[in-house]
Amino acid sequence: MAELNFFGYHYGHSFVHRLDVRCKLVSLLFLTAAVVAAIPVAMGPLSIGMLLLWVALQLPLQILGREIWAFLTFLLLVFIVRALSTPGDPWLSWGVLRIAREGLQEGGKVVWRLLMILALGLVFITTTRPSDLKAAVQWLLRPIPFVPARKAATMVGLMVRFIPVLHQQIGETQSALAARSGIRSRRSLRQIRYLILPTMRRVVLAADQLSLAMMARGYQEKRTDPTFHAKPADGLAVAVTGAVLVVTLII
Repeated sequence: MAELNFFGYHYGHSFVHRLDVRCKLVSLLFLTAAVVAAIPVAMGPLSIGMLLLWVALQLPLQILGREIWAFLTFLLLVFIVRALSTPGDPWLSWGVLRIAREGLQEGGKVVWRLLMILALGLVFITTTRPSDLKAAVQWLLRPIPFVPARKAATMVGLMVRFIPVLHQQIGETQSALAARSGIRSRRSLRQIRYLILPTMRRVVLAADQLSLAMMARGYQEKRTDPTFHAKPADGLAVAVTGAVLVVTLII
């Protein structure tokens, strides 16, 4: 049975699904800037708001935990590096290794911010069609001189479409290794090599097939520009997220 892929668009009728993609992208930029600039006191309300949004969209937390194990491993490494490299009052010493209380606090804040940014990105990806994202990027880059808006938008659209493809290829490679008794309880560098190399080969082949298919169909960058229809709710969403950013900067 096919498993649900979290890193892709999921059809729905929520208020976030119905937002104009341009306003949704601007709101994402505002909230991301707010998370980056927020002090720990302000991170609490932002996190509560993120959880409420997650619940309102009915996004499954269980799938999220399984799908982002690699990112969680990266966050653990970031926390360890911050804890070991930040000077301050020693909390734990073991040989040449010294962990400061300030390092634990700094590592916790960095991991907290990265988790919030990841959650915002997942909300955007799961509620936005790749074609709509491509159109929004093209619309936002069009006024900028010397920037190929159509080409950049096409690259962004293809990149977003390849995220679930990459995840699917990793799952298929893991299944193939398990069928050949190639997966053991303990992870090793050899096992990671056997997972990464076949996966990257299949992804490159898929990209090559996509480029051949686009050439065979006579794909051109000059296409009909998309039409947008903003509603009062879209402006309200931008105003609210902008206000959140302003309040975060003031605090």
